[in-house]
Amino acid sequence: MEKVIIELDRRWELADFAVLTKEYLQLYGFFYSLRERQKIVAKQLQSGGIPKGYSTMPWEGGHSVVNFFRSVYSSTPSDYRPVVKKIQYASPGFIELSALTDIAWQVAGLVTAIGASILAANKVVDQIMRTYRQREWAKLKSEKLRLENEQLEIKRVREAVKALESVMSLSEEQRKNLVLLSGADELVQLKMLLAVYRRVLPLAELQQSGKANFTKD
Repeated sequence: MEKVIIELDRRWELADFAVLTKEYLQLYGFFYSLRERQKIVAKQLQSGGIPKGYSTMPWEGGHSVVNFFRSVYSSTPSDYRPVVKKIQYASPGFIELSALTDIAWQVAGLVTAIGASILAANKVVDQIMRTYRQREWAKLKSEKLRLENEQLEIKRVREAVKALESVMSLSEEQRKNLVLLSGADELVQLKMLLAVYRRVLPLAELQQSGKANFTKD
């Protein structure tokens, strides 16, 4: 655990702090879970298990998303969760955290990637959501599509996943771990990424507005 600084500037409302805390912790848990997924899968294989990641969840609505983020954060050992060490509210000010720096930097990288072009990112997500609704993917998982031999539909889902991964500037390692986290279910990957996007967008808006800077050493 090392020092992580989030710079603050301009006028903050209490709601801004609530947004920062809630969304940051959920993203932190997500990236920690991504990082640890290879180790978990290896242990499951050694014990004769079949790694299914979070594909066993229903993924049919908001409850699954809430439970997913609750699960990934609760699976982060308490010693590795971010702790506030100091807050200075001024112009400029800062929040000093004690956190895993590699996880904090992954959060910062995602915030910066989206914040660099929020309008373009929103256009990509809006197009994906139109297809998502038209194809009625909300209550489906790729396992069902495979059983019904819906290869074209699976291809559409994969293309949507790749588009989101590109918008988020995910690394090759992050993409591979996402496959493991989702139990290799493309629709679960898509639903995870859409949920992650909804959580990073408010942080990207804070950074774009000059209220926060997540990229400071």
